[in-house]
Amino acid sequence: MRDAPLPAGAPLVQVEYPTPDSVHAGDAPVFLAGNALAVRGSAPFDVVIVIDVSGSTKEPAQPEADRKLRRRGTRDRWAAREGSILAVQVDSARALLAALDPKVVRVGVVTFSGTVLASRHGMSAYLQRPPATTVVPLSRDRAAVATALDSILQRGPWGLTNMAAGLERAVAELVGGPGSESDFDLRTRKAIVFLTDGAPTLPYPGFPEENVRAVLAQIGRAAAYGIRIHSYGIGQMALAGPLALVEMADRTDGSFIPVSDPSILPDILPTLQLGEVESIAVRNGTTDRDALASTLHPDGRWDALVGLDPGPNEIEIRARSSDGAEGGTRVTLIRRLDAPPTELPPTLVDRRAALDAEALARREALRIELEAQIDRDRDTLAERIDAQRKQLELAPDEGAGR
Repeated sequence: MRDAPLPAGAPLVQVEYPTPDSVHAGDAPVFLAGNALAVRGSAPFDVVIVIDVSGSTKEPAQPEADRKLRRRGTRDRWAAREGSILAVQVDSARALLAALDPKVVRVGVVTFSGTVLASRHGMSAYLQRPPATTVVPLSRDRAAVATALDSILQRGPWGLTNMAAGLERAVAELVGGPGSESDFDLRTRKAIVFLTDGAPTLPYPGFPEENVRAVLAQIGRAAAYGIRIHSYGIGQMALAGPLALVEMADRTDGSFIPVSDPSILPDILPTLQLGEVESIAVRNGTTDRDALASTLHPDGRWDALVGLDPGPNEIEIRARSSDGAEGGTRVTLIRRLDAPPTELPPTLVDRRAALDAEALARREALRIELEAQIDRDRDTLAERIDAQRKQLELAPDEGAGR
């Protein structure tokens, strides 16, 4: 890394593999891996995923789909049914989990809903079932978190939408508050990923403004602890009254993502950037060619495939933060055709395979686009050729009358 001072907020970019001036054999692209964070130093993360399990999440993510199954579905089938909003939330959480390095990120899961009953005196009282539950405390054990996510589907949707309770429970897990089941870590950067398909309807049933104020109070607690909230409004109900979700992001310097089509949430959630870096660009400065493929992971890790020419190659890595600041670094790699083959560390094999697949998919997409362009060009040329033929057919007749 260069020792020159970085501007405030500029991403700190590090190359973890390969080592500078390392020699690489053959002509295959070289795999690079590193991390980029918009702060000095690579602080670990604690992330709590908050999932809405209220009754409305039993609805299909695509309302027109699977109506036959809806008519014959029992309550249990609703809970585990593929394609429901609840199932989409769980699938999205799994996708995000897979994108987070357990060495860098601890993950916990909280669910929320809630309901009320009318008492004999016409007042409302809460059921004994808590409106928010820690399904799994902060953990590096990905298998344990995956099992917890499965259990959410088994329990199924119920009740109304107590967003304030969900936030309160998530904040407690992150800061070691009352009832927390997680081990508090002072060193970590803390974030909440908040998923919901609606607006707050509790803790004050029938008083929407008071429910929003209850959420705002919990947002204030999160902000006071330096917790960022990344909120996702899933479907039209959530987007009809998104004030609470927008304030979660605005008041904690997080992000609000509207998701009008719930079925695409599993593709959107893994693009979350916890490290405040929104893009990474890798190129071979010696050959003036961009990387064949590159990926920025939610926790700030990045991967790239770069082609090398024989001899020294200076690779440039630039990162841009969410506020537009830029930072970068360079590393020199050497291509020598007669060098012994280099072996990738076992911890990077899966990441290399994923990037190879992405590069292949890009090449296939480019091939399809080129073939489509050729077809469009042929159609255009066919029209021109027809026009020219007509002109040639008319020319002799015009000349004969002179």
